[in-house]
Amino acid sequence: MTEVADVIIVGSGPAGAAAALELCAKRKVLMLDIGHTAQEVTSQTNRFRETFGEELEGLSHISGTYLSPKLRSPLFRYVTRGWRELSPITSTDFKGELSLALGGLANAWGSGLYEFDDTDLRGFPIKYSDLSNFYRRLTEHIGISGGTGEVARLLGSVDKLLPPMPLAGPPRALYLRSQRPRAKAFLRRNGIRIGKQRLGILTESYRGRPAYLFDRKDFFLPWKTSIYHPGYTVRELEKHGNLDYRQGFLVKRFEEVTDHVVVHAIELANGNAVEFSARKLLLGAGAINSARIVLESFSDNSSKLPILENPVSFTPFIHFSSLGLKPDETSFTGAQLVLLYDGPEHRDRVQGSFYNLSGVLPCDFLFDFPFSVSGNLFCLSKILGAMGVLQLFYADAPHPEGFLRRTTAGALEVHYPQRRVGKVERRLIRALSRLGFWSAPPLIRYGEGGGSFHYAGTLPMCDESEKNEFTTDRFGRLRCANNVYVVDASTFPLLPAKNLSLTIMANAMRIASKLIL
Repeated sequence: MTEVADVIIVGSGPAGAAAALELCAKRKVLMLDIGHTAQEVTSQTNRFRETFGEELEGLSHISGTYLSPKLRSPLFRYVTRGWRELSPITSTDFKGELSLALGGLANAWGSGLYEFDDTDLRGFPIKYSDLSNFYRRLTEHIGISGGTGEVARLLGSVDKLLPPMPLAGPPRALYLRSQRPRAKAFLRRNGIRIGKQRLGILTESYRGRPAYLFDRKDFFLPWKTSIYHPGYTVRELEKHGNLDYRQGFLVKRFEEVTDHVVVHAIELANGNAVEFSARKLLLGAGAINSARIVLESFSDNSSKLPILENPVSFTPFIHFSSLGLKPDETSFTGAQLVLLYDGPEHRDRVQGSFYNLSGVLPCDFLFDFPFSVSGNLFCLSKILGAMGVLQLFYADAPHPEGFLRRTTAGALEVHYPQRRVGKVERRLIRALSRLGFWSAPPLIRYGEGGGSFHYAGTLPMCDESEKNEFTTDRFGRLRCANNVYVVDASTFPLLPAKNLSLTIMANAMRIASKLIL
């Protein structure tokens, strides 16, 4: 028997959650998701187990594939569980991760929530005015903390923001130095602005969720209620009876039948094929998996779809004046500062986040020194409290080397080679050395293809003059279908350096608000 709904949403990440937030007050909405969740953590949970895991998987970076600290953490492994088997990818140069969890990759995000302005939206068939109302509503729904200064206003509206996250350690020293008039003028001449972050983290109690607790466990304990991710929105809508959330379903394809859409899925608990029907289908499974569903639905093994991501680099810095100090155990363990670069070394704005290292394990750096284990531990004890890491994101546009296509075996072949830049990093190293922060070009590390986890552009929005069957119109409707809409970052024709999560959500709400049912 085919179950029927007004609207079916596929996926519970930023796009799916935001579309449901817009629709649930007025429509019967069914959300299909695999929906892995974190295991329950109690006061009796073994600290060694939560940090290193029963099989020491928290130390896998020493001999295995590198993973970010959160994704490597044993209690965060649910975020990427099972995707290689259920959503297989073949590639020689794409080293990214997907998520089938409730809330998607946002379970392990950096929490930066920024608004795209009209400069960021160049090349999109929409403008900031199309999104501004949804940005405002999301700010009120989520609880976003941030500053109100010049840099803050380049990240989005400062209305309705909670107080910014307090600064500590090397980020605090960098911020204070950067705000001195002479230093600020020097940085400006070099195209650099530094300000406080805009984060989906509560600095005070808000809508029933508590303020952030400084416990240094952000990289080890999932579902900290002060740190927003879309799973909270899904659970809230489900609790209030507005959303029928179905966990454990792998959506494979869709087909249009007269005035409705039939969705074909697999119920993972028993392996049975099941069908659902709705007047409208909204794909919010992420740029890669939404493209997979579309190609599978049309049995297309020949089309190459573009894929975008934010090339990323990591540059460690040492604040000389902090050498020998212990890491501040009361500081926020994520990105405390934002850095913007607009200068001659790159054609587009480059955006960075400056992290302190109070929340990571010393063993993450144990083998980065050339001494014995005891010697390396001694070095770490003197240097860790003085270290920070600058993560830079670059903009992206379609290019021939970045694409995906369906294979005859049903997997996705994805290509996105590693991209190294370096000029901006060297400029920043020279500039920040004037503020007492040292680094060197050989220390820069570049993310592999897919390493930013910011994927977009596979089913891009475009004007009528640019259309083909696997594009979408400005309202997200898939051009090769009548009642199928794409609400995730698949629709982004370009990808600015600014983190995309909040714009995914605002655009999903915009598309959902225009549905005619």
